Amino acid sequence: MHYRAYCFDKARHILAAADLEAVDDDDAIAQARVCFASDVKCYCLQVWQAKRRFHEEEFARPVTTER
Repeated sequence: MHYRAYCFDKARHILAAADLEAVDDDDAIAQARVCFASDVKCYCLQVWQAKRRFHEEEFARPVTTER
């Protein structure tokens, strides 16, 4: 099945998106986590199947000081 995952920054702006082919919702979530886990600017992840948003989670990120 086709899914789409989105990575958001702290202000909830989309940073990146990924098209996923997964066997079910759980597989899509796992793939999305792998796609965006290493992106330190990604604070929130959403996974969609067509118009159905079925998963959202925030990543615990260390606080950074930006100048």
